Amino acid sequence: MGGRGSFGSVGAALRFTSVLLIVIALSLSFLVIIQGLFSPFHVVVSDSMAPEIQTGDVVMMGEVNARAVNVGEVIVFLDPVDKEDYIIHRVIGMEKIGKTPVYITKGDNNTVADPEKVAPGLIVGSMSYSVPKIGHFLKFLSSAPGYVVCVIIPAALSFIFAFGLALMEKICDSFSRRKRRFAEASPQYVVQ
Repeated sequence: MGGRGSFGSVGAALRFTSVLLIVIALSLSFLVIIQGLFSPFHVVVSDSMAPEIQTGDVVMMGEVNARAVNVGEVIVFLDPVDKEDYIIHRVIGMEKIGKTPVYITKGDNNTVADPEKVAPGLIVGSMSYSVPKIGHFLKFLSSAPGYVVCVIIPAALSFIFAFGLALMEKICDSFSRRKRRFAEASPQYVVQ
């Protein structure tokens, strides 16, 4: 009976670990999906906005009226030259081309303004807040090795623990039944 009781606490620990690993795997998988589909945040890849925003920080984006951006506001916009890259810089001025505003931007840590003006159509949001250094983890998580280490392996371990626990319980139950049958079938000796 003592072995069964200690197995009960081991079983409880394995159940808890399995559930915890599944929760971690699902949460991180959900994070990867959100990052890929909605892009509410962007990982900072340079120190052009240091010291306020540094390499590896994550900037959470908020909505912005691209035609009414204020000077001093930090915006996220598509690089006017390479439209696949995002830039996070502060608006330092505004000019009008006809009735359309264009914005002059600059990284806080840069000595000169950006060479290209930013049209409203390139602005995707404004900075709501930043989270220091979490971007390094998000970048790793979005890579194939990161996804395997942070999502696939915890999920696989969870299933292995659950299967191992079920197998151990079956073995213990089978052993207990055999022991009980043996005890019932054995003659009882009375010592006088």
